[in-house]
Amino acid sequence: MKQPVCFLVLLLICSTSNAQRVGNKQLFVDNGLIDFQAGVSAPVMDFADKNFRLASGYADIGLSARLGIRYDVAPLVGLSLHYQYFQNGFDAGDYLTDLRTAFTNVTFNSYTSDPWTLQGVLLGLYIPYKSYRTSVDVGVSGGVLSGKYPTNTLTYTTSIPAVSNWTAKQYESSASNYAFQAGVKMRYQLYRNIMFSASADFTYCEVEYSDLQEMRTNGTFIQTYSLDTYTQYYHIIQLAAGIGIQVK
Repeated sequence: MKQPVCFLVLLLICSTSNAQRVGNKQLFVDNGLIDFQAGVSAPVMDFADKNFRLASGYADIGLSARLGIRYDVAPLVGLSLHYQYFQNGFDAGDYLTDLRTAFTNVTFNSYTSDPWTLQGVLLGLYIPYKSYRTSVDVGVSGGVLSGKYPTNTLTYTTSIPAVSNWTAKQYESSASNYAFQAGVKMRYQLYRNIMFSASADFTYCEVEYSDLQEMRTNGTFIQTYSLDTYTQYYHIIQLAAGIGIQVK
């Protein structure tokens, strides 16, 4: 009788130990992540508009980069801190077409522009949903982003009072403002402390450029102007992926 009882006790102990091992296996035990991500910066709404109104950004799909750290401070709460960078090209072709449509008394010859850029630091909160080797984090963050109004050059021809070829150059300007970001991030344990991450986020920032300058010349005369304040609304959907190091 003692042998069966001892066998049952031993079996119970082994089963409990195995259950704990399986139970631990089901939980993502990683506390945090330091990672770098790169991906797509997709403009939407005002930032992507190309209808020649004041808030239109004429922005094309561009590139994004992010370097950050996140840490689970409690089972359902985490903190994140990251540096964010966006770069989106300016659709010079559509802009030139709209200029020609809006001002028929001037011959517009060419238009070139540097890209839009936006960068800065964001601090946030997230809720981690954990399973085996994976955590899906849903969160929001806020901070300060600095935008850059791109340098652009327009060449055009006027016929009044006489035919004259002009070049108008608007100079680069920088300004900053508060920004908001919301999104989802997935962390996956590839091997030991090596992690794969992927994220999808929406970013909003409103930047007012108040010191815009323009120079116009026809080769003989040079004119310099201070332009009106311009406000750009940055609406960006970011899809990114990267590699990081586990923080326990």
